[in-house]
Amino acid sequence: MAALALRDRVPTVVGVSTRKASVGVQSVHRALDVLEVVTRSGPLGVTQIGQLVGLPPSTAHGLIHTLTMRNYLVRVRGGYALGPAAIGSGSWHDHAAKLVAHVDPILVSLSARAQLASTATVLVGREARIVASTPSPGVLGMRVEHDVWKDPLKLATGWVLVAFGDRKHWGDYIARTDLSPRLYPSWRQVFAQIREHGLALNPTRDPRSAVSIAMPVRARNGEVLCSLGLFTPAYLAADVMNPAALDMLYEACSEASQAFGGEVNRPAPPDFAALRRHLPDNLLHSDHLSRHRDSTDEGDLDEQ
Repeated sequence: MAALALRDRVPTVVGVSTRKASVGVQSVHRALDVLEVVTRSGPLGVTQIGQLVGLPPSTAHGLIHTLTMRNYLVRVRGGYALGPAAIGSGSWHDHAAKLVAHVDPILVSLSARAQLASTATVLVGREARIVASTPSPGVLGMRVEHDVWKDPLKLATGWVLVAFGDRKHWGDYIARTDLSPRLYPSWRQVFAQIREHGLALNPTRDPRSAVSIAMPVRARNGEVLCSLGLFTPAYLAADVMNPAALDMLYEACSEASQAFGGEVNRPAPPDFAALRRHLPDNLLHSDHLSRHRDSTDEGDLDEQ
């Protein structure tokens, strides 16, 4: 009776899952059927999805597992919903356009207030994709160098997206990166800290690189839609490693989350004393910063 009631509420998808396909690859059709029904009616559980697309539970579970592993679905309260890859990919242009339309003006305001460059990032498959960005104001004019990053762990925003993804897939990202985590002995500890505190902070000892902070943007069902970040050259580290910058980033993430019916928790400021022990003293010294502000021309840096 429960299955009949469910079918009354949400029409069954008519496609290769309910009748044999004459053309195309059946597994691809089935995967698209799953995405379409979750788009219209999600979040849904495995049994519900299988019933709606006419698949046995074992087949539905296999498809859902693969789509979740590739970030096209995410596990949320009540079942599965569209993931960042579906929202950020060209196949789901309406979702991506809606995300950028809300986030872009928020980034413009954030960069103007913080005087720092800002980005919005999603996961598409296993890659990090920057879907919106605003350069830092003023003479420096710092901006992102690339829109697509094959290794998400090279971005603080990528750290957030991986951390709030399925823990079972952390090992895949760790195995693919050639980076070592800073401040913590392992990437798993980094991800656990991000999940606990809702904040990623990516420092560096290289004055030619960049430091960055990032937080999640959440939808009504709790899924992380994207991550917003602030970044600056390492020799201006004090500009981003301070409570004021954290507050401004939190307010931006909160505003973006509210646009999608979600909310984020305000993270506690990190231990800046510990960060100062990690970074060379001259990267956090105000005299050093002012000299570089006066002498630095406009340039591009990777958001590390």
